[in-house]
Amino acid sequence: MPSILDDIVAAKRLELAEAMQAVSYADVEHAAAEQPRPLNLSGALTSGGIRLIAEVKKASPSRGLLSPNFDPVHLAHTYVSNGAAAISCLTDPRFQGELAHLSSIKQSGASGRAPVIRKDFIFDPYQVYEARAAVPTASS
Repeated sequence: MPSILDDIVAAKRLELAEAMQAVSYADVEHAAAEQPRPLNLSGALTSGGIRLIAEVKKASPSRGLLSPNFDPVHLAHTYVSNGAAAISCLTDPRFQGELAHLSSIKQSGASGRAPVIRKDFIFDPYQVYEARAAVPTASS
């Protein structure tokens, strides 16, 4: 009997195959290379005192919808304005996340003030390039 992790990996492999069919590996790698240099995540987290990574998350598989009026840009700006050292943005569909949330945070300017981390099940370099192409500030 497959575990929940097996199910997640199988679903992510399908998502990855679809993404790679839509945008080639070479194209996503090129798009990532065109982005500005990322902010220093380790520097942001070790600059003294308590450092917080604030999470942009619309829903949870166990708790359902967490934010009915979800606005990732507003959340990111609020977190950064209140001292967050970095922003973690869920892009996994099980959390109602998507890469567009990363892009909107980047375009809003919040990503220029704090590193933004793509939070997802990452197991292929394509996904790292995809995150960098969507948001040029950090990936995990």
